Amino acid sequence: MEMLRLEDSLDALKGIGQKRLAYFEKLKIFTIEDLLFYAPRDYLDYSQITSIDNLKPGKVTIKASLSQTPKSWRKGRRQMVSAIFEDDSGSVKAIWFNQPYRTKQLELGRVYMISGEYDFKAGSYGLTQPSVERVESERLSTGVVVARYPQTKGLTSRMILSAQKEALEKLSPNIDIYPPQFIKDNHLQKLAKSLHDLHFPKSEKEATSARCRLSFDEVFSLQLAAANSRQKLADEVAPTISFNEPLAKKFVSDLPFRLTDAQRLAAWEILKDISRAQPMNRMLEGKVGSGKTVVAALATLMTASSGHMGIMLAPTTILAEQHFKTLKKLVSGYGLKIALLTRHTPQKEQTKVADAIKKGKVDCLVGTHSLLSEQLEYKNIGLVIIDEQHRFGVKQRTRLRDKSSKELPHVLTMTATPIPRSLALTLYGELDISIIKQLPGGRQPINTEILAWTARSHAYTSLVNSLRTGGQAYIIAPRIEDTDSDMASVRALEKELTRSYLKDVNYAVLHGRLKPELKEKIMQDFFIGKIKVVISTSVIEVGVDNPNAVVMIVESAERFGLAQLHQLRGRVGRGNKAASCFLIASKDNEPSRRLHAMAQTNDGFKLSELDLKIRGAGALYGTRQHGPLDINIADITDKQLLAQVASAVDNFIEKGYDASNYPILYKRLLRASKVTFLN
Repeated sequence: MEMLRLEDSLDALKGIGQKRLAYFEKLKIFTIEDLLFYAPRDYLDYSQITSIDNLKPGKVTIKASLSQTPKSWRKGRRQMVSAIFEDDSGSVKAIWFNQPYRTKQLELGRVYMISGEYDFKAGSYGLTQPSVERVESERLSTGVVVARYPQTKGLTSRMILSAQKEALEKLSPNIDIYPPQFIKDNHLQKLAKSLHDLHFPKSEKEATSARCRLSFDEVFSLQLAAANSRQKLADEVAPTISFNEPLAKKFVSDLPFRLTDAQRLAAWEILKDISRAQPMNRMLEGKVGSGKTVVAALATLMTASSGHMGIMLAPTTILAEQHFKTLKKLVSGYGLKIALLTRHTPQKEQTKVADAIKKGKVDCLVGTHSLLSEQLEYKNIGLVIIDEQHRFGVKQRTRLRDKSSKELPHVLTMTATPIPRSLALTLYGELDISIIKQLPGGRQPINTEILAWTARSHAYTSLVNSLRTGGQAYIIAPRIEDTDSDMASVRALEKELTRSYLKDVNYAVLHGRLKPELKEKIMQDFFIGKIKVVISTSVIEVGVDNPNAVVMIVESAERFGLAQLHQLRGRVGRGNKAASCFLIASKDNEPSRRLHAMAQTNDGFKLSELDLKIRGAGALYGTRQHGPLDINIADITDKQLLAQVASAVDNFIEKGYDASNYPILYKRLLRASKVTFLN
């Protein structure tokens, strides 16, 4: 028998032609490796055979013969098939919907294994939609623990299992990701056995053991990628930025407000980092409005006082302009030259700023990623601050270093996205993390209300009242266009609300299909008060700081993750006015317990941990990053797993293993490097 390789295409398996191949590709399954690592959604335990007279409601398996010829009839649009099975203890009826092939599949007098749901329907107990297999055949879905998979139209769990079975039969039993000694040292179950038991476990215990091994693999490649990045960074040299204590004290005392303890601690951690010759790589987490920019301003001031230049990168022109104004207000009184450079900067001003940068006459430059342009020539870059951008790594740093000096600049990433610590340590293992949980004084907690669709008028009445007193508002929907479903859309809301609550109100519609220039103009008009209400998709999740926005309404709120809802809620309450957030369930849905958790806490980290447990790391991370995250099985909140993997990564590095000698691991490592921070 010809053995399969993991990199082989799926059509190497019998029965998978172009049509079925297209169905698998919809599930992102292209190769044998993709297939074998495609994890089951859950399992049905049909391993215990029950006699018919002992059947109880629930999942059951019987061994019985077909005692009557199957009957077929139509009921409305449904094609119905029924059959009677019997064993020595009695008989039971089975019924199928839209499976007419059952009449030809089932033979009178033949013994079958039948597994399915035994329940009370249409006035009697029976089996509904059961799986049926001949006793003499090898069983995939009866009398065993049956894996069930996320499916797509044209591809059933049974078809996936059939492909899994053939792939496993043709796969070498000695195949693995790691060196044999590494597997032994870390007490890992063999990969071939883990893959078999993932899809065809004899018991729940076998399935659990398989998932433990594969969970280890998922986290290992990410942590090893992070460790490699950390080591590369440790070999680099950064400019030493001295701590000017008198200047720092003056800056803090001149502020019109008192720094929170969390801000002071974060600032001290950053200032210690940049005083070393090793490049800082720190993430500053803090909810919207927590005062991250003040901390960044102090670091910028220290950088300038040491004769180095600071750069602040923002994801949009509007945010860049906002940071520019804030920094000017905070540090321009200390003689610093601060410049702004975006695509909207007039050409004459661009030329002037570029010349000043080249001559080293700019202390702090604020802008978008256009600051990485080949045309700009820098001198002595000491600190790079990135706002809400996790895609700034070694290549970009090296480009800036090559433009300015032989040293690698320090990097501070700021994010308002609350990332669970367990996820952050896995993905950003090479990062140091500072967290600002406290809000500055004067900020009022945002009042959050969870509403059923029938009570949504309360939210819009509050919105109208807020507009009358000079406030502004956001209305959010999960999609742009209207659909047949009950899910809210921007278009449908615009049509409805402009005839009622928003009649004669200056509003704008915002979504991802608009050109960037138009999106920025809408947000700028909203910021200056020209537009009172923005009806939008979640593109405003990271947006402009408008202290006058006091109402947030999210329709079909159950369609968003908790971390995303928390980000949306953070768009309001940025000033000293009381703010409200209304989370409205879709028309035929009751507000879930998950939504109610939003009303119980304003702690984004608690909500993010809950989101991580509910949605999984892949879904949670995927909403805010560009690369795929291959965490489909592992529980990132499992501290024991994280500790085991961390120890194994140390062992792998200490033993001097070269990942490039192990093709599967190396491929995973390259993929992981695309989603870890530094690459």
